[in-house]
Amino acid sequence: MKKPMNPDDMHPLVDRMTPEEHFQAIASLAEKDPQAAQTVAAWYRQRSELKALHVDVLKEPIASSLLQAANRLSASRQNVARGWSHFGIAASVLVAFSVGWFSHGQLSARQGSSATLAKATVEQEFVRQAGFAHAVYMPEKRHPVEVDASEQDHLIQWL
Repeated sequence: MKKPMNPDDMHPLVDRMTPEEHFQAIASLAEKDPQAAQTVAAWYRQRSELKALHVDVLKEPIASSLLQAANRLSASRQNVARGWSHFGIAASVLVAFSVGWFSHGQLSARQGSSATLAKATVEQEFVRQAGFAHAVYMPEKRHPVEVDASEQDHLIQWL
């Protein structure tokens, strides 16, 4: 026993509110189901009768007040869409600026710390060499600066 066609499938068939390929599939199902075909035919007649009943209303020009309201609604939607577009651009600029500012701060902090570290390393090296110089020259009564080239034996022994 076949399952009867669903009315939700028959309505788009009568109203032609489906893509053509889907319409053909539903139409072939309706032809195979006699009760569905009868229902679809009755709905077609009803639709035609309603259109014929109100044909003069369908041919009337649209009231200017309705056209103005539709135009205002359309303009309002365009303004809202434009506003969201501008908001999106502003948000993108703000995010890009924030990322740049934050990255610059991080980079500066790293460079500053590496420069401080390099400076500290140079200063530490200077202090270390000064300590060696102090250890070497402090016990000497006569400093190597004061030793003449004629006292080469004394200088070699000292070194």
